[in-house]
Amino acid sequence: MNKGWITDNEKFDVLTEAVQKTMVGGVLRKSDLSDPKIEILEEGVEENVVSKKRVYKCHCGKRYTLENIPKECSRGHKIPENPSADVEHYVSDAYPAGFKDLFGAKINGFEIRYDQHFLDEVPIGELEPSPSESQYLHISPFYDIEDGVHIYPNYEDIFVSWDRIGDLLSDWESLRDDFQNFLKLIDDGRRLEDKEDAQIVSTGPQSSNHTVDTGWYTRLHSFDKETVNQMSQTKFGRSYNLQFERLGNECLRLMFPRGISLQAGGSDQPDGYLLFSDRAYMIESKCYSSQFKISSEQDKANRYVRRFTEMDSSRASGYNLCGYIFIAHEFNQNEFAKDLRSFTKSNIEYANLDVICLDDRMMEYAAGELPDLYRDEPSSPQRIYENSDHYHDMLDYLVELTGPKNIDGDLFKQYLDLIVEDARENMATNEKEFAKALERGSSIGQKLDKAFAN
Repeated sequence: MNKGWITDNEKFDVLTEAVQKTMVGGVLRKSDLSDPKIEILEEGVEENVVSKKRVYKCHCGKRYTLENIPKECSRGHKIPENPSADVEHYVSDAYPAGFKDLFGAKINGFEIRYDQHFLDEVPIGELEPSPSESQYLHISPFYDIEDGVHIYPNYEDIFVSWDRIGDLLSDWESLRDDFQNFLKLIDDGRRLEDKEDAQIVSTGPQSSNHTVDTGWYTRLHSFDKETVNQMSQTKFGRSYNLQFERLGNECLRLMFPRGISLQAGGSDQPDGYLLFSDRAYMIESKCYSSQFKISSEQDKANRYVRRFTEMDSSRASGYNLCGYIFIAHEFNQNEFAKDLRSFTKSNIEYANLDVICLDDRMMEYAAGELPDLYRDEPSSPQRIYENSDHYHDMLDYLVELTGPKNIDGDLFKQYLDLIVEDARENMATNEKEFAKALERGSSIGQKLDKAFAN
């Protein structure tokens, strides 16, 4: 396979479609294709990158390729001499063999892993834990990553979006810059983790998206604080106060899977941090059985903000602290707008902070809706992206929906519904086809049903 199949966008798109279809057991039917696509596929046939199958269909329903057609079908029906094809279709086995011929086993010191699954199906046992002298580049026809690359914290594996693999041949420096930017984000999180005696909340492959049932978010609506504490100690081995902090970080990790979530807490730091490449948020979680009033945390939050912004820049990594996220069982709505104005004003000397407020019912709803989106749909963990405008808009909208006048839980739910709907509607066409191919009743679905029945 020559590199023109990678560098020529039209040829690459057609080859990708053929490869993806073939890998999930499908074919490209000639009758469904445009003339330009057929022309490219025929070129692929000539170069042995694509295979063309011409199929004769006997009137009894049996099908035979013209290249291996018998004189009569297995049911005894005579087959005409030199019959014409009833169906023509294309398949391609060019991946991984043809791509290995182009890229080889290594590139610029990185060993290439030729994967054949979606990003959310990455086997954790095959990844290289940090630190290590070995680093790996992973490619797969099913890797669809908006930023071009993805790196899981604590692993030495770099995943390259399929539409960027041409850069491995022609624009390595651009791809390398993307690697370095992503690695810097993770490295910054690690330095802050060390400085604050915190820990990065797991975001690795096959990490549990959802460790507890959503009812734990709202336990205080059904039981008194003492009972909930006992239940939490029995279930998790910690008080409900500590568990609620972890639930808050878990919810934020579900909402922002490309950010880095730090679990902190202590006498001189907030309960956690939510970190992006260009912004950072402090997190404070409170599960009082009574309503939480933001002004009660103002002095303590002022100390956290001042300490963070005055921290040695080489240790703080120059994070742009731009927000504070309050998480509570319930908020005291009395003089809520006044409290927010006072909180923002009191920190203006050190940082111009946006404030986001999430109560337990909002988190319960998010934790109930998002895991299915991220876990069940192909490539879904990468559908809401840290560096996209959509991601930034989501944060900005949350500021509006949870202040500055009041907290509107119904609007929050409506907005989250729009996020989920938008993510599913904008699923790539090929993803829709793959999802359809795996439905019960399809040929693959029937095989799965049979396997499970055994």
